[in-house]
Amino acid sequence: MEQPFKKPSFWAENGPQFTRYNELDTFLRMSSFAWHAELACRKWLDRAAAFPGELNTPKTTAWMAVLSYLNPPLDAGQQFGISPDDEPDVSILRAYQLLISGLTSEQVMEYIGENPLPDNLTDFLVSG
Repeated sequence: MEQPFKKPSFWAENGPQFTRYNELDTFLRMSSFAWHAELACRKWLDRAAAFPGELNTPKTTAWMAVLSYLNPPLDAGQQFGISPDDEPDVSILRAYQLLISGLTSEQVMEYIGENPLPDNLTDFLVSG
């Protein structure tokens, strides 16, 4: 039985609101977001059976470098991480899939730079 998502004790209830990953003001917040983003990606990839068996966990520094490159927008309440029950942003999920495929963080950033997601991604996915 799954346990409900709990915020770690160091999460402030009424802290400053950040709107992008690179605005997070401490390493602890950035690493917490990275950890929770990875957990959410792993959970959603497992649900989709995208990778049979166990997933490879990228090194935290590589994952945080890719997240800094992406600088994903943060929804309200995501400044300390993504709940594993929430679907991660498609750009985060794509970056995670590339990183666990064996590419280095530099290769992932290069690939993302050369192959940006289409502006009409939702329409593309629905019609594709």
